[in-house]
Amino acid sequence: MSWLKTEINYLTQFAKANFVWVILAVYYALATILYFAFDWDFFLPCISKLVTGYNCPGCGLTSASLQLLQFNFIEAWHLNPLVYVVLPLGAFLIVKGYLNTRQKLQNRVK
Repeated sequence: MSWLKTEINYLTQFAKANFVWVILAVYYALATILYFAFDWDFFLPCISKLVTGYNCPGCGLTSASLQLLQFNFIEAWHLNPLVYVVLPLGAFLIVKGYLNTRQKLQNRVK
């Protein structure tokens, strides 16, 4: 049970160090749940597209991510091919950040 307390402490410290990203992730998780459960669209619009009227390289990433969650791989590719780079890279950076935070806390304890 001690390891669970330790891991929770690591996660708490990681969340504190990355507060803005955690809030954004929680927002998108809730928006995704509401989208699939009730077909409500609470996703943030692209500021670049609102201002200029043109798509930016990130336009369509949210829609492509939602298509991936539904296993529509071809549709996700058509919406934005960068989804296959951005999502794995984002997952890698999150795991790396957590492991770095964990290592720093372990070194502080020793």
